[in-house]
Amino acid sequence: MVPWKLGVMKLILQLPASRSLKKPIIIFALYRCWQRSFSTSTIHEGDHSSSSAHRKKKNRSMEMMDYLVNSCGLPSEEASDVCSKLSSFANVRNAEKVISFLKESEFADAEIRKTINACPHFLSSSLEKTLIPKIRAFQDSGLSGPHLARLVASNPLVLSMSLTKKIGPIIGFFTSFLRDKEDVARGIRRFFSRFFSSHDIVRKMAINLAALRSRGVTDQSLAKLLVTRPTLFALKLASVVAMADRAHELVFDYSSTQFHRALFVVSSMNKSIWDAKVDILKSNGWNQDEIMLALKKEPSFMKLSTSNLQEKLHFFMNVRKYKPSELAMAPTILMFSMEKRIIPRSTVIDMLNSANIFKKNRNLLKVLQKKEKVFYEEYVLKYMDECPDVLQAYRSHMKAIYGTEFLS
Repeated sequence: MVPWKLGVMKLILQLPASRSLKKPIIIFALYRCWQRSFSTSTIHEGDHSSSSAHRKKKNRSMEMMDYLVNSCGLPSEEASDVCSKLSSFANVRNAEKVISFLKESEFADAEIRKTINACPHFLSSSLEKTLIPKIRAFQDSGLSGPHLARLVASNPLVLSMSLTKKIGPIIGFFTSFLRDKEDVARGIRRFFSRFFSSHDIVRKMAINLAALRSRGVTDQSLAKLLVTRPTLFALKLASVVAMADRAHELVFDYSSTQFHRALFVVSSMNKSIWDAKVDILKSNGWNQDEIMLALKKEPSFMKLSTSNLQEKLHFFMNVRKYKPSELAMAPTILMFSMEKRIIPRSTVIDMLNSANIFKKNRNLLKVLQKKEKVFYEEYVLKYMDECPDVLQAYRSHMKAIYGTEFLS
């Protein structure tokens, strides 16, 4: 028995009434009655205190929920979930300051909802010590307004990064290498769209940049890569070097002004996917020289999915009867949409050829490369009197795609 309980038993035994009790079990029963009475009293007092604290917490939570629903249109269920994740120190007054600041920074309600859903703790964080300095750092770099709002909404963890250890140094890396402020903003936006947990991220980026420069890649190409594919510089050095060597093997000199385009494409897929696309070209009759020629002219066509690439090759080679050498000279046409450009324009050209409008059939590959307005004026409006059906056919295609007659 616990010492304090033994003491209570001794006191009971010393009472005058207890001395007349002969059976120990009766004495023990008296003790148990006293114990229950004491415990019940204590519990009731504790329950009262706990209940009061619970009510206060519930009232604060309800107040916060109402504010979130009314201030940025957060649905009740989501507001309840956000509140359940907030600390006991969270209060509406601080949340008001945070949301007001985000709105002043041109965050739309939808972007605010995404941000606080992903990171509820922002509502209870110190606005002056954390959020404002980080937002200001991005704004000073040129990234502000809707662009910054979309970045934060897509990856709210950006504002959880350390200003001194990550955000500041990363921004400094971009501003030290890129001269144009718009390029800085674009590069930063693309880079921070993904969260990097590496503690030495800036050092890694500097090493990768130096390695590419030592191979002869020009600062012009490096600058374009920092803007278009900045996450490349956050990869392991061995991976970056391997990708650069693969791009070089595509007959792109490291010093070529087009090298960044080749490296961009190579870095967007692993080697097995790249090889699968090369195999598709070869299975359609392309030789190595034709593949290399197409890559030098427009390496981005290799970003097409394998199914999309196969579909385009089937159309141009089997349906339209073009040779690999002809397609290799104009690989850009493989990147056009079948529904939005290739099929509508093919239909128009076929109708005009059938109506003997031209002395010689027009080359579809050249027609496909014209701008939309130019094509419409030169091949639709120009011949609608001689071939009235061509206007209706083209407009029908456009209406099916865009829900409107497009150009009229």
